[in-house]
Amino acid sequence: MGFHEVAKYWVKKPSMVAEPCPVDFIVNGTVWQSLDDDLKAIVEASLDASQIFWTANLEYEIAKAWTFAADQGV
Repeated sequence: MGFHEVAKYWVKKPSMVAEPCPVDFIVNGTVWQSLDDDLKAIVEASLDASQIFWTANLEYEIAKAWTFAADQGV
């Protein structure tokens, strides 16, 4: 049973949406300092790309869910 089957009205506010995407990166400071600058740049660029991907994916899935809810009359 889905929410649309038991709830006629939903309250839509930002606090109801949590990011299920990996947004944290933890690395040992000593290890990080030991990396060459080019390797640090690769890691940082990869993290930036990952964040862009997951944020876009999250926004897409949220829009899809609200469209589904509207189609169900919620």
